[in-house]
Amino acid sequence: MVLFISQKIKQERHDSEKDEKKSSRDWAKDLRNSKTPRDFLTPLLSDLPFLERTELIRKGPAAIFKDRDEVLWLENQVISAGHFGIAKYIRYIQYLVSYNSEKSREWCHKFVRTDIYGRWIVQREIFVREEVEALRKATEISPLTAEIVSEIDAYEKELVALNEKYWMYYRKSWLMEQNMPLGPISRAVKDRRKDDAW
Repeated sequence: MVLFISQKIKQERHDSEKDEKKSSRDWAKDLRNSKTPRDFLTPLLSDLPFLERTELIRKGPAAIFKDRDEVLWLENQVISAGHFGIAKYIRYIQYLVSYNSEKSREWCHKFVRTDIYGRWIVQREIFVREEVEALRKATEISPLTAEIVSEIDAYEKELVALNEKYWMYYRKSWLMEQNMPLGPISRAVKDRRKDDAW
């Protein structure tokens, strides 16, 4: 019994070492007839260059990316190993294979445009606040003129308008998220929101 276990461990090590030495062509051949996303885990966690790993996913059988639970399992394994770029690519391929519809493309387009608009509002508010502060500091050095007063008033009115625009944007963004298509799109948005750079 001990001999059997020892041989089995040696065989597993040997197989593991062979897997680590495989080229992307070897993996592509092995994965061509794959029936499950689980078969992709070892090559995706290997030391192959990023582009070669994405190429394996792209050239793999599209049908396996229709199994939502299995793809989610693969995505979670890849994320756990710290390969976030590969996880994004898995979501992208799953989207193309199973979720690519006019409705989802339209939602994505509107979501991106809404997000850009919200960022513009925030950037404009920062700029206006800095301008008001600069004008107020200028009044400490030189006397207050009617022109400076009218500029400050105009900027303060713009700040009020920007605040209203922001809350309208916020409500629209919240409603869009409530109607977000399920699947890889919602996982991608949630994953992106975790990023500090968001």
